[in-house]
Amino acid sequence: MSIETYPAYGRDFAIEGIRQLDQIMVGREIPKAAGIVAVAAGVNLVYAGGTGKGKTELALALPQLISDIHPENVAEVPIQNDLSGMQLIGGASTFTKEMVKGDRTTTEHTHTMLDGVIRPETQVVMIDEINRGSPKTFESLLGMLESRRIVTLEGVREVPNLEFVMATMNPHETYEATQPVAHATISRFSAGAIFDRGGSREERIANVKKIGELPKDAIIEPITDLATIHRMRQDAQKVAMPESMETKIAQLAVNTSDALWEETRLNLDDGEERISTQVRKLARIITILSNETSVNEQAVHNALGLVVAARVGMGHSNAVERGPEIVKNIIGSSF
Repeated sequence: MSIETYPAYGRDFAIEGIRQLDQIMVGREIPKAAGIVAVAAGVNLVYAGGTGKGKTELALALPQLISDIHPENVAEVPIQNDLSGMQLIGGASTFTKEMVKGDRTTTEHTHTMLDGVIRPETQVVMIDEINRGSPKTFESLLGMLESRRIVTLEGVREVPNLEFVMATMNPHETYEATQPVAHATISRFSAGAIFDRGGSREERIANVKKIGELPKDAIIEPITDLATIHRMRQDAQKVAMPESMETKIAQLAVNTSDALWEETRLNLDDGEERISTQVRKLARIITILSNETSVNEQAVHNALGLVVAARVGMGHSNAVERGPEIVKNIIGSSF
């Protein structure tokens, strides 16, 4: 394996994970770090940015860091605006046809089972260009995005092996088949990163030159396994949370909820209850990835940044131009 400490845990997982991702993408430290945190925490991740930024490539590289997430169990949702909920989650469909023969009418029922893109054995779901699908379609996934359960007309179906959900989107897209992402969907993404313009002209030129130096045959090597990932998540639940940090998170959650509502282009009505739960979970896993034993203010600050970036990236049409600035302003007003 690529490092002696395989399977990598904590800070080793963070450092080696970034090193692996550096083989396929120059710069973009924040999206890489966001991906590492989301994988370790088992939360939903969204990458927002313009065309050709490498959002999809980076997202699809993340499951490859884990040896026992198998490619056939990474469900890639097709990019199409007429995708139905039934095509996504599968289920039964009944067709009724009446046939008339002389004076006699008979009714024929045809019962068909459709296999969905997302199956019980699915480990990761990748929703590329989530804003090209109908919000109504993705309503069928709301339960899965939060509780890893899908509610169908036939009852509740578990997705027991699901580790995390990833999505990408281009906030700039305004042409046919692009839809606003529903607020209910946005709030279920705990971590996000915005692919902005990429710095000054000189920095962008330097990065383009470095792209040519990337290995042409780069392969993302697995650096850990699911047992170790699950151990990190379990250990994160036991991480000490000082009373001062609990109070801080409560205050930040209320402040952030108000800021998201008041930000003119967002008006996102997102409750402080969900925000606080997400920040708390991410702050604890960030603490594990930092090899710390207690949640500190820096961990909370970084966690809040991921939560806010997910909302701004998915909900603001100018996220590419102003996203990082908006995120910074919201966090600044909250802290």
